[in-house]
Amino acid sequence: MLVVHDDDDPVTAAFILLGSLIAITPILVIAGGALVDGCLLFVTSTMVALVALTMHPGELRRFTELVKPVAIVLAIPCIWMLIQIAPLPSRSLINPAWLSTSIALGKPVIGTISLDIGATLLSLARYCFIAAIAIVTTAVALDRQRADNILSMLTAITTCIAAALIPLQFGYLHFFGLELSIKRADPVNIAVIGLILACATAIRAYERYEMRRDKNGGSTADAIAIAPSGIAFVICLSAIMIDGDGVLFFSALCGVSVLITVSAIRRLRLGPWGHAGIAGIAIVVAVGFFSSAPATKDLDLTLALSNQTHIAVTERMLSDVNWAGSGAGTFEALLPIYRDVDDTYSYELPTAAAWTAIEMGRLFLWGGVILAAIAALTLFRRALLRGRDYFYAGTGAACIVALLVSFFSNAGAFGLSESFLISVVYGLALAQSRSWNTQAFAGG
Repeated sequence: MLVVHDDDDPVTAAFILLGSLIAITPILVIAGGALVDGCLLFVTSTMVALVALTMHPGELRRFTELVKPVAIVLAIPCIWMLIQIAPLPSRSLINPAWLSTSIALGKPVIGTISLDIGATLLSLARYCFIAAIAIVTTAVALDRQRADNILSMLTAITTCIAAALIPLQFGYLHFFGLELSIKRADPVNIAVIGLILACATAIRAYERYEMRRDKNGGSTADAIAIAPSGIAFVICLSAIMIDGDGVLFFSALCGVSVLITVSAIRRLRLGPWGHAGIAGIAIVVAVGFFSSAPATKDLDLTLALSNQTHIAVTERMLSDVNWAGSGAGTFEALLPIYRDVDDTYSYELPTAAAWTAIEMGRLFLWGGVILAAIAALTLFRRALLRGRDYFYAGTGAACIVALLVSFFSNAGAFGLSESFLISVVYGLALAQSRSWNTQAFAGG
């Protein structure tokens, strides 16, 4: 049951707006375009202003402690995209394909890394939206009750999307246009997020049941509260299994395993040797999977786990791209250059990893992967140090791990709805990743 704070709570308005955006996420799976992005940016800027103007000094201090190191990392993509649209004195960073075909396309060389400044600016605007959502969620979810509400809403919405995906996979609902590969990858990846969230809500229900049982014996109603999480788990797992993508199933398995591992370490009170043993098992499983996965060994690493069959255009793009990339949002601008004359495919959507390597450069790609891994490890460690609400940080770590695996399987990570949900999950995990009972902010 969702509980909204009294009207005198200064952050209630931002919480309501955030909840409204979460509620319309199924629409974002279908809708898109500059107009939608503009509306979302307007709503998000309103939330940022509400949080900045109304946050209590105590919460502001906690918020600053959490966001300060994260803000530096979040600023890196913004700075890089601005560099991509800045005029350069040298053409050494410009994509060679653009230099040779600019006359044929009727677009002069403008001396920037980006092939399409407008597309890069739109990508920058969308990234600012995603980053702002993570920051706003962190501020809103500092309160435990609001964090509970957000987790419940996220689980419900992702389960609804997974439930709608099931008939699509059996050949229905094509009037939504979800047969497009990126749009289809988006809800399938959301089903993976929903599976992890279902596990988190089940752990939450069980932890609350145990806490009440220790105090006053608990009740049957407390135990029954786990049932909705079980139903959500079955729905999301069904959507993933029906899709039949082995790599995607492995990403879901990795995510759920991270969350279960956190809970097991805490309950069994495993020491450093126990941690090392679990880490060793995880490494062996991961190496075994990727060694036996049906990957195409002669492809670029960013495409090796892709389930697509028509990736020749993407391969040619990757062979020409330099470390600086071609500019955020310029994949479609490159298609006319690399597509064959007799190519019947209007577009080819690579994996998110290949897409990032093409538009932002390989240095940015692998740097981002390393930073995401560090974020997952940080949240994992904080989940082990946290008190009864450890599952928030554990959920954030689990979703990041699952996203990293699916990043090399499909392009769903760039879908508007998935990127929005991931930012909300991360903001929620960050907000509840520390206990604030002591002045030193020690977990406990």
